[in-house]
Amino acid sequence: MATGNIRGGKRNASKPSSVTMTTVASTTASQATVTLSRGSRGPQALTYTVSATSATTNAVIPATQTVTADSSGTTSATFTSLSSSQPYTFTTFGTNYNGAGADTTTGTITAAAVYTAAQTFQTNVTTTITVPTFATKMAALVIGGGGAGGNANGSTFVNGAGGGGGGAAAFKDLTVTGGTTVGVVVGAANGTSTLTYSGSVRATANGGNSASGSTVGNGGTASSNVSGATTATGGTGGANASAGGNATQLVPYSLTNTNITYGHGGGGGGGKTWNGSDNARTNGGTSGGGAGGLGYPPGGYYNGTAGDNGAGGGGGGAGSDQYDYYSSVGSPGAGGTGGVYIYFL
Repeated sequence: MATGNIRGGKRNASKPSSVTMTTVASTTASQATVTLSRGSRGPQALTYTVSATSATTNAVIPATQTVTADSSGTTSATFTSLSSSQPYTFTTFGTNYNGAGADTTTGTITAAAVYTAAQTFQTNVTTTITVPTFATKMAALVIGGGGAGGNANGSTFVNGAGGGGGGAAAFKDLTVTGGTTVGVVVGAANGTSTLTYSGSVRATANGGNSASGSTVGNGGTASSNVSGATTATGGTGGANASAGGNATQLVPYSLTNTNITYGHGGGGGGGKTWNGSDNARTNGGTSGGGAGGLGYPPGGYYNGTAGDNGAGGGGGGAGSDQYDYYSSVGSPGAGGTGGVYIYFL
């Protein structure tokens, strides 16, 4: 007599009696992947139903999943949006034509600790926020304001240089207590940005220098007293007809699913004289530097463009026009505001 499982359950109406389950927590995100396969005995499951239960509150979080097995009885389910650093257990059962089998439960796994973005400040402001009650760690990126581009001289056909980008400081894993005040200052163009925790300044990012005529503006510097912090100097403004300097990319933490990179302080491009045929403007540095002006009336490119706000970009230098002796000049681009970006764990 055949011993296999029969659809409809008329003969040997066996349900899946065991499930092999392996649960692996991500190291870079608050999620876990459950691999499910046929156990060492009993018939194969067609589907598996699996749930995640908080070992702290006993709540089933998030919703239960039902996944279809492949021809060998194997499949997987990924649970996202688990709470950072919280323990979970996973329970599953297999189902075939005869119904659901017995539950199988894993041991406890702990979701990875992941920072979440809390506040973003990209305009010139002085304010405070309160550390949320759940938080034990803080990360932040602090960027100074960018310097303005320089003026051009229509008499001598000297173009304006680009302004310097704002400096930046980034840190993570600063121990914090819920309810404590965090002070935020976001610098305007050329201005200094700071972050203060519990009355102590933890990071300072100085603004980039404005260009003075054809003299380039240098990038701002930065500092932090948080252990392991990283700092970078803003990009230097571009000289006559030269591209602005690039800025180092800083991140306050590095987790692949929430890795937020904010460039800071690209230098502004230098202004350029139109020679009758070259209509290309000089570029600002990456991370927010404004383009330099080109002295060409029909193109409207006299003016340098502003640096990006929130990134401390340097302004582009003004262009001039000596072709046909128009002696025309544009206006330099303004420096961009700094920025402060805060995350909690």
